[in-house]
Amino acid sequence: MTKADDSNKDWIVGLMKYINTPISGLYLSPTWLLFVCRLKTKLPISLKVINVELFTDLTEEIVKRQKTPKLYYGRGSTNLRQFHGGDDVTMYDFNTKAWTPSNVISRSNKL
Repeated sequence: MTKADDSNKDWIVGLMKYINTPISGLYLSPTWLLFVCRLKTKLPISLKVINVELFTDLTEEIVKRQKTPKLYYGRGSTNLRQFHGGDDVTMYDFNTKAWTPSNVISRSNKL
């Protein structure tokens, strides 16, 4: 928007170019994903974007793209230890800002 404003060009044309630009890896633009159509633009259009039959498994491709960052982000994570009655724990009191030793009485089944 600021680039179009600085060069005294119409910001709507810049916005249309942006929403018609295909997403990397999907070869589909946000306009196509929302409206299943292309807006008129002066940008050259790839043949992959024109061929609709290539994108029959679009939801699977989007889910696959969403799982990739999750795989790398959760690589070092571990499951939390389950506490049972009689376990010694340390609790943080936010009012006094101090850790106090405590004991687990019983496990709650609310979750």
